Amino acid sequence: MTNRAYHIHVCLVRNEQPALENALQDALTPLYNLTWDLIGNPENANAFSRRQIDASDAVLFVLGEDYGTPSPTGISYLHLNYLYARNKPSPVVALLRSAATLNTVSRQRLDLANQVQKEQYERTVLYHDAAQAVDECLRLVTALVEHHASTHASTKANIVTFAADATLTSTAATPAPAAPPLSRTPFSKRDRPNAAPNPAPLSQSAPTLHLVLDDTVLVNYSAHAYQHGNLHDITATHLLSWGEILDMIALLPVPFSTDMLQRAFNDLLKAPALAVVEETMPDAHAVSRCQINSLDLQWIKQQLIHGGWIIPYKDERSTRELWQLNRNMTLLHDY
Repeated sequence: MTNRAYHIHVCLVRNEQPALENALQDALTPLYNLTWDLIGNPENANAFSRRQIDASDAVLFVLGEDYGTPSPTGISYLHLNYLYARNKPSPVVALLRSAATLNTVSRQRLDLANQVQKEQYERTVLYHDAAQAVDECLRLVTALVEHHASTHASTKANIVTFAADATLTSTAATPAPAAPPLSRTPFSKRDRPNAAPNPAPLSQSAPTLHLVLDDTVLVNYSAHAYQHGNLHDITATHLLSWGEILDMIALLPVPFSTDMLQRAFNDLLKAPALAVVEETMPDAHAVSRCQINSLDLQWIKQQLIHGGWIIPYKDERSTRELWQLNRNMTLLHDY
């Protein structure tokens, strides 16, 4: 579908993969309005990229082997562009070079790739060569453009229908029905501190994801280590199985909040953190402030929701987001 009015901005490390850049240019330019990250002063290029991201209908994020030029914060400008783009309404399509084709992989590049994969899901392509990357990119971008066109048409139709309905309503001058009286919940049921909770019906939608107990997930975390009276910051990763995560959630009270889930993960990571510290810092005697990476926590939580392992717990007396373990998972855990 040709749509030259559809603006796509491409974020990447320029000249790192000339064959891929040329192939994307050749395939996309005849179809869409394409802009690219600049070559030159990183700060000026970053400002240009943000303006283009703001103006674009979609962002194409390409990650090769190079993590990119570091900013004063230590995070690369490429990474900063991604963080900026993911918080905008425009969708992101990601092309990530397969780790099997890389010569060396830096920790920062690996973390960025993991983050993009977790956040973009179906709009991520792991490619081995330029031809494969371009084919998959065209497929995803075409789907985005078609969705954009149908959404735009639907919005226009709704506006026209709404305007017509409004005209008919004003012409008929139908009197508005009297507003129903405000409901007054008795104090004894609404505010009494010892009243038993009355949860609303729980959502029982069918799971959209199948989680296997023995499958593992890699989580990033940070901690403080103490050695010779000095405090050291450490970052590490740990593999957790979904079975371990189920065991952990089964010990949480009902209902539990996201903060409680985070604290449970932090407690679970204390022992692995101490083992890592003892290997790298033999004189270290303690670890504290274990913190699971917030992005990893959100990703795991989404998997638990889509897998039907945890379901919302609605309490009329609380405005917080609360959760409980699905009854089916409770039975599986007890078994």
